Amino acid sequence: MKKIVSRSMSSLFIAAGLLLCFGLMTTFSPVQSQSDAEPSDASKESADTSDIEALQAMPRRQFNNLLQGRGMGAARIADMKGYPGPMHVLEMAEELEISDEQREQTEQIMQRMRSTAQQRGRELIEAERKLEALFDGGPVQPSAVDAALLEIANLQARVRAAHLHAHIEQARVMSDEQIAKYAELRATTREDRRANMRRMNRERVRER
Repeated sequence: MKKIVSRSMSSLFIAAGLLLCFGLMTTFSPVQSQSDAEPSDASKESADTSDIEALQAMPRRQFNNLLQGRGMGAARIADMKGYPGPMHVLEMAEELEISDEQREQTEQIMQRMRSTAQQRGRELIEAERKLEALFDGGPVQPSAVDAALLEIANLQARVRAAHLHAHIEQARVMSDEQIAKYAELRATTREDRRANMRRMNRERVRER
């Protein structure tokens, strides 16, 4: 009876890990978040020279985004709930009346976020390579696959945490009035984007 319970608990743990892995993968979408800034020249070079062909299961866009520390929508929930993202704060600095001190703090937050996300992204890519390598040898053991997936899920969570933590830090250096103005500006931006999408869809329909 104890063995049956043990096996059941083990199965539940593995299933939970797999669900976390799947959920985080779907969360990293192309939706624009605060960290979707243009990558630095060094990041572009890394993305261009890396051996992407060695990682056949990962789309090139996701591979490059991880190397560049881009958000891929990882912090969208924070942005929607009123926690500003440093990149957009810098873009809206004039409207938000950001002080010189706040600008410096924001730039530091963004740099820390990008550095951490890039490091965790490289670790995640390596974990994905290890998973892929399991299928290049002899018979694959399910337990080895489960362990690899749990490692990937943990790293995906750490990548996402780098972006979410940046939003939390950013909110601490802004006033309530600035945060409210940020939310207003972001809502307008999102509505404009939706309006553009609707217009583009109508044009596609007319062209058919």
